[in-house]
Amino acid sequence: MNKIRIYLMCITLGILISIGVVYLFLSTPTKSIKITGNAIAYNIETQIHKTIPIQLDGTYDKSENTFIGSMNIGGTEFKHTILANGFQIVTYDKATRTLIGTAYINSDMTEISLEFNKEEFLIFNTGGTSILSYPANNLTEAMQLNKKLKK
Repeated sequence: MNKIRIYLMCITLGILISIGVVYLFLSTPTKSIKITGNAIAYNIETQIHKTIPIQLDGTYDKSENTFIGSMNIGGTEFKHTILANGFQIVTYDKATRTLIGTAYINSDMTEISLEFNKEEFLIFNTGGTSILSYPANNLTEAMQLNKKLKK
């Protein structure tokens, strides 16, 4: 009787492990992203900052840590955008590709920090590097989030 019980438990455990492995391989690594909120934008050299609206609408690939979709920062819309953690922010307008900054995002895209230097998309009318951090409620949180995501 005990041998049969152990045998059945092993079979059950094997079935559960098999189902888990199949689920992991067949489940999609992408999820829909729709972010609408306020971020803190600041100039790294002058420490001036302001609250700025941000919108992201697209798809996030967890396995590649990459977002593809539209992005709107303070009313400036980028319809076709690619954000990859630690890489250039790429936007497309038809066949024209533009690099506008560097993206830092966490593994589930709930935290974002975008860096723009003076040759790229300008948030402030001053030179230097502008950083946009979401979510953040103040300059200190925005700076801490940027530092955390860059590690």
